[in-house]
Amino acid sequence: MSRHHRIDIEVGEPMHPTGADPTAETAELKARMEAMLERCILASPPDERPEGAWWLPQQYGGSAPTTEEAAAQYAEERRRRAEARAAKRRR
Repeated sequence: MSRHHRIDIEVGEPMHPTGADPTAETAELKARMEAMLERCILASPPDERPEGAWWLPQQYGGSAPTTEEAAAQYAEERRRRAEARAAKRRR
């Protein structure tokens, strides 16, 4: 990392999952993390959130893929790699 760049870190309240409802606990964790990320993004000065930034979520003017888009991109990458491995084995 280069110097003179802002880094925001937020530590959330502890969670104490019981395992009784992993789906609900995972959803709660995700909601908490999304809220912390949003606070960090909004706390940064606008000039540090450049339009189209690859790391910035789209709702804040960036170009980071949504969770669904990232999953589709990952699936496509896995498919291409599997094809490449199969082609290599055929040779």
